[in-house]
Order: sequence, then structure tokens, then C-alpha cells
Amino acid sequence: MVPAGAASNGAIMGPGAAVLADLLPAILTAAHGRLCADSAAGAGAVVERAALVVAVAVKHCSGVLAEQTEVVSHLVEALVQAQQHLRALVETTYGAGAQHDKRGTGGAASDDGSDEDEDGDDDDGDGIRDGHMGPGLEVLHFALDNITSALGNVAVLLQRSDVAALWLASLPIQVDFAEGDWTYKLLCEQVEAQNPTVVGGDGHMIPRIIEVLSAAAETDKLDDEVRLRAEQIRDRLAQAMSH
Repeated sequence: MVPAGAASNGAIMGPGAAVLADLLPAILTAAHGRLCADSAAGAGAVVERAALVVAVAVKHCSGVLAEQTEVVSHLVEALVQAQQHLRALVETTYGAGAQHDKRGTGGAASDDGSDEDEDGDDDDGDGIRDGHMGPGLEVLHFALDNITSALGNVAVLLQRSDVAALWLASLPIQVDFAEGDWTYKLLCEQVEAQNPTVVGGDGHMIPRIIEVLSAAAETDKLDDEVRLRAEQIRDRLAQAMSH
């Protein structure tokens, strides 16, 4: 049975969708405020939940949001602000080494998977021990991954090429690989459809897409079907660019 106010495809329609769409930027703004007041881990948990709400709501309210350009702009601005603040928290709390060099690898810290000294301690203070993130660092990255997912939904469902560029810049997924399965599946679908919103009208985003799909193909944390699809599309794109 389809709930009142919902279409058969699960989309929320009518006045309820408009109210929820208006609330989305406020949800992110409130979560961002908590970033400034709470501990790093506590703030990360709040933003993680808020970003998840936004990702799901955009999916189900896309029809209404498509008509509310100003609301969407505020929503994207709130997502990006939260993302920047989270990244700053990661760097100031755990150091720059806790970010980009470990992205999309499930927390692998180095080529040999080790980030500890002889007594087993986290020797560089980046929140990673024995190739795995500690809980404080992990929750911040979960929040970042949910923001990435929300950006993807806005980009694709609302056909926003500017947000698609932010989405691709935010990938690969770092720790939330359940969310990663959905995100990479969405990306693969858009690339196969040659959606200009994602690949660029002249294909200028393809080199970045290849990098992202490579990260997806090289991790063992994703669903095998998603990982294989990412690998195949990456190889086709790379071959096409080589000619």
C-alpha cells in the first residue's frame, strides 16, 4: 500500500514534500552549529545523521526540490560548509595524514597496512592503528561519506552539474561502504547513460571519474557486483581515452 502523499515510486509528493524541502537546509544548519559546539566525535555523529536525512529526503522529494532553486542552493551550501568543517576537524584533531592518503581504502594506512610502532601504538597520532581507524576518526568519516551521498543525490536527481563536480571531488567513499554500494551504483548508471550532468558536456569529468572508479574497483569493502561494474566501466573509459 502506498502511503498518503507518496507516489508509487516512493517519492513524496504534495504539501508534505514542500515542507520537508524547506526544512532540509535548516537541518544541515543546525547540525553545522553542533560542529562548532561539540567534541569532534559527537559533532560527527550529529552531522552523519543529518546528512543521511538529507540524502534520503532529496531522493524522495526530488520533484518538489527541482522547482525550488533557492532552497537547493542553500542546501548545497550547508552540505559544503559541514563538509569543510568536518575535514578541518579531522586535520586538527588527527593530523593531515588521517585524510586523503587513506581515502577509499577502508582505512589502510600505508603500503604495508601498518601505522603503528613496535609497541603497537598509533605512532603519528592520525587516529589509525594497525591499518584501522579509531572510533573518533571513523565517525567523522562516516559523516563525510553521508554528505558525499547527499551531494550525489542532489547532482543526479536535480540535474545540477555544479553539484556533480562537488560530488566527484568528494569521492571516493572512505568508510561507509554500505552507502558506497549505492553511491558507486548511481555513478556507474550515470556514466553508462553518458549523463552530461555528471560526465560533462564535453566529457571533461571523465579523468576524475576514472580515478574514482579505480578506487572503487581496488577496495574489497564493496559488493562484488558493484566493484566489478566499476572496474569494467573504468577500463572502458581508460581505453577510449587512450585512442
